[in-house]
Amino acid sequence: MAYTFFLIGVVVLATLISATGMFFLKRSAATFKLHPIAIIKNWQFLVAGILYATSLAIYVIVLRYLPVSVAYPLTSMNYIWAAGLSTRYLGEKVDVWRWIGIALIIVGIILLAI
Repeated sequence: MAYTFFLIGVVVLATLISATGMFFLKRSAATFKLHPIAIIKNWQFLVAGILYATSLAIYVIVLRYLPVSVAYPLTSMNYIWAAGLSTRYLGEKVDVWRWIGIALIIVGIILLAI
């Protein structure tokens, strides 16, 4: 049982890493150019790729031990992290309906964990 909760925590960490990757991807979009040299110089784009790859690797490892029916719904936490990061660091506004949706996601995650 404790092992399962540990794995769920690892999935949560993977979602945070993935959402942080999205944050860097958004930051890189302002100066993004589809040219090999420009991509290499865009450190935020490279960081986003590394974070996404790390998240994917963690997720693949976790799928060895957790059923997809448990692990996959937890990836919806990306929405929670993305809303928090974009509000805090990008100055984006999240309206009431999105917060209600995020609250419903949290309820769903709690129900899955029970």
